[in-house]
Amino acid sequence: MSGIPPDIYPRLRRALLDCGPFGDDGQLRAVFAHEKLGPWRHSVPQASNRADRVDATIAFLVEKRRADTQENALVLLMQVLSERLDPADACHPRLTALAEELERTTSPGLAQAIPRQPDQSTPRHAAAEEGREEPPEVVHKDFFVSYNGADQGWAEWIAWQLEAAGYTTVIQAWDFRPGGNFAIHMQLATSQARRTVAVLSPKYLQAVYTQPEWAAAFAQDPMGEEGTLLPVRVRECELKGLLAQIVYIDLVGLGEEAAKEALLAGVKRGRAKPTIAPGFPGVAERIKFEKPGFPGESPDLRDRYREGDAPRGEPTALEVQQELDNPTHLGGIQESDSPEGRSKTYSPAELEALAK
Repeated sequence: MSGIPPDIYPRLRRALLDCGPFGDDGQLRAVFAHEKLGPWRHSVPQASNRADRVDATIAFLVEKRRADTQENALVLLMQVLSERLDPADACHPRLTALAEELERTTSPGLAQAIPRQPDQSTPRHAAAEEGREEPPEVVHKDFFVSYNGADQGWAEWIAWQLEAAGYTTVIQAWDFRPGGNFAIHMQLATSQARRTVAVLSPKYLQAVYTQPEWAAAFAQDPMGEEGTLLPVRVRECELKGLLAQIVYIDLVGLGEEAAKEALLAGVKRGRAKPTIAPGFPGVAERIKFEKPGFPGESPDLRDRYREGDAPRGEPTALEVQQELDNPTHLGGIQESDSPEGRSKTYSPAELEALAK
């Protein structure tokens, strides 16, 4: 077993970025409190952003093993992360499968099969001192923000929200500086960013140079399994062809807070299961605060007023009781043959008096 195969490492890193609690150092320390990771709870790696935190964690655990079980620490981390998730969460089987793959390939020489991370004890100029040429360091970003110039305001707002949430971005407005080669900048952005945010609007869909940007992301993940292409609609527009098949984040018509919430929820991988139970969508039960009333005719009224024997102009006992039990008029019962020849409406108070 020579180590992590090249096809596993990118998937491992992407899974940790998408599914792991790497938003801040505190979240990661909470994971290391688990019994399986206990030997390393006081040496948890720290970093300034999500991507660096993932890289540092892999580099830190890659060759470590528990003294009692000889289990690989990186495998244990994957197991702990999968155990923390609902089995129905898409990240659960993803992490579980990677843990099993990793367990089959781990060995004492594992670190030789993955990219080395910078170490303070091994300065980057050490290779030069030994007469070897060191290859340039590849800096991967979480998101490349692709946009048309007409939507630059939206693109910068999106990039700002993502970076505030701990992600890294590359965006033309901030990263393509004067004197640089635009084509090379674009090549690096599309090839080194893990995911591409396409800021959708009519102008974006009509522009010539934005098409290759989203097409490059689509080609890397045509089935959408990794969410490499992430469309974000900021203006009303009609999607056609391949873009119409990709589920997009819709910010059209939202206020700032709602748009921020929708954006950050949309970029997360895995299920969007709510943290609290949804309300019951059916007809709510009627709450009864007192015992039910007698549905028949009041004996008291039945004795005083017989049907047809009530004084002229007054409602019958049955009418009074029905109105009291289930009022159908705002003013009570209306009488049209009063002695005065005018119609009269009995108020609820008068009905109560008649019932006594």
